[in-house]
Amino acid sequence: MTDPQLSIIIVNYNTKDDCLQCIRSVRDRIAGVSYEIIVCDNNSSDGSVEALREKFPGVHIVENKQNLGFGQANNIGAEHARGNILFFLNPDTEIDYGIESMCRYLMAHGETGLLGPVVVDQENKTSLFYPPVYSHLFLQITDLLVAPAARLSMTWKKFRYNRSIARRETFVTGCIIGCAMMFRREAYEAINGFDGDIFMYGEEFDVCRRLRKKGYQVRILSRARIVHYGGHSTKQVPPDFILRTGARSLKRLLRKHFPRSWYIRYSIETFTHIRQAVSAGSKIVFHTRSGRNKHGRYASVHSHIRQYKLMREVLREKE
Repeated sequence: MTDPQLSIIIVNYNTKDDCLQCIRSVRDRIAGVSYEIIVCDNNSSDGSVEALREKFPGVHIVENKQNLGFGQANNIGAEHARGNILFFLNPDTEIDYGIESMCRYLMAHGETGLLGPVVVDQENKTSLFYPPVYSHLFLQITDLLVAPAARLSMTWKKFRYNRSIARRETFVTGCIIGCAMMFRREAYEAINGFDGDIFMYGEEFDVCRRLRKKGYQVRILSRARIVHYGGHSTKQVPPDFILRTGARSLKRLLRKHFPRSWYIRYSIETFTHIRQAVSAGSKIVFHTRSGRNKHGRYASVHSHIRQYKLMREVLREKE
């Protein structure tokens, strides 16, 4: 049997129904390219492995003995892949169209190391990647002091992004959304894959920066689209685990990519939660008569204060 051109790697953790639906969409909507599907299961307890074996016996299943997180599990899945193109796909996604076009584009453009499709949510709204931290320290400081001013840059980016999609253009971007990442194998191997020390969150920011340093381009192909439902795996774990994991990932990303200014950057992000708590609190004070969304604003205040405390704890952790 000849090796497939495309290896689709899915990391699953207690998302049985999503994973089955994702594989159905692959089966129904990818044609004209040979592919294999590898599911790297992070010790699920919801019957995912048994259901996959029953419904899709041709899928290669890798069973991890513990939850290794997103990046490390993807790397393990890639070790079993035979294709020249590696497509890392979240289980809470569905293929809409254009995956074959992505494969052809990558094979024809050696300068592109990573390619992403257009990502939409269940309401058909286009999703845009928001970095875990601004690359420019000036924007990060501005965001802390005058939030709307810094976010003008994101508004402009979203306008250009949507305009390029409307024109069906393929365009270079700083980073793509991590739910659907298609690599040339040599580009993936050039950066040694994902950072296994990042358990979850920010992986796309990390790989895209490392790819660009190696001279590869990161692009989005407007002729391909997937639907991302989002956040289903994170519902399996306590909220504090999510917050702490995000803080640890941010700390590692900053230490890795901004070694001289990481402490300042992390502190700015920490105090941003105090600003957001104050903002939510002020809305409670000035909207007491209407009572609209008061409960949600109280929850927002407590959430940001909790996040601030957790980030302070993570900052004091030894690595």
